[in-house]
Amino acid sequence: MDKKNKKVLIIVLTSMLVCVLIIGLIYALLTATDNKNNQIRIGSLDIEIVDLDLKKNNTSTRTMMPGDIDIVSWTSSNVGTSTALTRHTIDVYWKDVEDVNALTEADASSLLTFYPSTLSDEEIMADFEGDGSKKISPIEVIPTEVTKQVDGKTVYGFRYKFLGSTLEGSVSQGVSDISSENISFKLLLNPNTSYLYQNKLIGVDVVTEGMQYTEEGSGTWTVTDSQGI
Repeated sequence: MDKKNKKVLIIVLTSMLVCVLIIGLIYALLTATDNKNNQIRIGSLDIEIVDLDLKKNNTSTRTMMPGDIDIVSWTSSNVGTSTALTRHTIDVYWKDVEDVNALTEADASSLLTFYPSTLSDEEIMADFEGDGSKKISPIEVIPTEVTKQVDGKTVYGFRYKFLGSTLEGSVSQGVSDISSENISFKLLLNPNTSYLYQNKLIGVDVVTEGMQYTEEGSGTWTVTDSQGI
């Protein structure tokens, strides 16, 4: 084989080797990415609601009197393996109002009001008597024309939806430094409430959803737990 042909052969072989190396590198990168995504997605998604309660002065209660400021609280805990985003829906409603026809949508959202638990009772009353700028507005009032059945009865109240924290699973992905979150709100019963609603049972339902964490930030919300009191 002359020098010219040998040189051509070396160039061809070198080019083929480079192509093989490039293809191998691309395949390795794609495989690593797929494995990483699969590891995230095949982990278990399990967010639990723990210790849902309504308390007055640190004592569990199920009724309220006008002017009462109680605390609704629970813990959202990731007991699955996957890191998860969380989302919550809370319904607060009257369980045993005698004259349900007297309760309108406006009543549902004005008699019971959510405030951040970081506010003192004095700050809440001052805001209630002022411009109400610190209260948490419900995303949607449970409308009277849509029935929410509890123990075979139609109930009325308000609904609040919000995003929770990202909770780390038992197989750490280094995304979050917490695996559980304590959630709480203060609930005020309007001091001018009619006697029809005084000392009546208050119901609280919480539904928690989770979404497995992915780097691309896409996924499906799944109901993982629900509780009521």
